[in-house]
Amino acid sequence: MSQGPKFSLDREGRYLSNKVFYVPTTDWFLVGLLNSKVVWHYLFGICSPLRGGEWRLELRAQHVETLPIPAASPAEREAIARLAEDCQKTAEARRVAQTDFCRRIPDLAPGGATAKLSTKLAEWWRLDGFRAFQAEAKKQFRQDIPLAERNAWEDWFARQKAEVDALSARLAALEAELDRAVYALFRLDTREIALIEGERTRSCDAEGAP
Repeated sequence: MSQGPKFSLDREGRYLSNKVFYVPTTDWFLVGLLNSKVVWHYLFGICSPLRGGEWRLELRAQHVETLPIPAASPAEREAIARLAEDCQKTAEARRVAQTDFCRRIPDLAPGGATAKLSTKLAEWWRLDGFRAFQAEAKKQFRQDIPLAERNAWEDWFARQKAEVDALSARLAALEAELDRAVYALFRLDTREIALIEGERTRSCDAEGAP
């Protein structure tokens, strides 16, 4: 069950639960196709949508195995494979930047007590600046960030958020380039591309998806 295309190539030999489906291949070209708007548009037309509209599809094997794989030249395969790998590496780097800061937030709890973070703190990079982070931390931990530590936290917050924002911008650019390459592979015209892009925009607006 996936909220949007979140296919990735596992390079660490993880064990998967029975709720995770996988394709036994290390083909970055296939990863690129699966993460494209074209393929997600196709899947949305044949898979069972769950609560959440476009952003929650049940990706069962009997549906995914019907995906059309267009013919591609070696150069086209290489270009899409490179973009797919760059996208995953950028997303992984962003995740590291997000979690490095997030795992230290509980240090602000009284006595260093562990506590489940609120959604806003767990997704701290979405907050509107350090003051919003400070207010949310005070709300959860019932105390303000100590004055002696505040400048250090503010500086760290700013640096980590700038890194996350930069990686997000790079990822968006790479994904757009990947989509253009896949559009060309399927030989879609401007009207067909506009249809796919328009449906994506409307669905995001309706569901409030990131």
